[in-house]
Amino acid sequence: MHRRLHLLLVFSIVGMLAELLLTKHWDGVWQVVPLVLLGAGLVVALVGASTGLTRSLMALFILSGLVGTLLHYKGKLEFALERNQSLSGFALVRETLKGTSPPILAPGAMIAIGLLGLIAGTKQDRAGGRETT
Repeated sequence: MHRRLHLLLVFSIVGMLAELLLTKHWDGVWQVVPLVLLGAGLVVALVGASTGLTRSLMALFILSGLVGTLLHYKGKLEFALERNQSLSGFALVRETLKGTSPPILAPGAMIAIGLLGLIAGTKQDRAGGRETT
């Protein structure tokens, strides 16, 4: 089971990295952060770094996903107000959530990868029968 989770983690990182590179997701520092994290995550997953490093990196994946979601929402909010300055309240929120660019929930993939990395890093301690990280 652990090996399959590890392979799923590597597959998820490669897929997300490919998507960000294909969509040229490097316009500014904030857009480069997930690229750097994904690159580091791929190295850590392939080399098998220490548990502490892996856990810290996966926590950064989760944080990156949360910040990315807020940044995507902010970008769409500004775009919605640019198109129609009279929007406010629920109408503004609804208009902000519509559309595809930037996709508000796409950074959630970074959260999912971070959680998967934390789970994949959990090993079964055969001697004691308990899970350790």
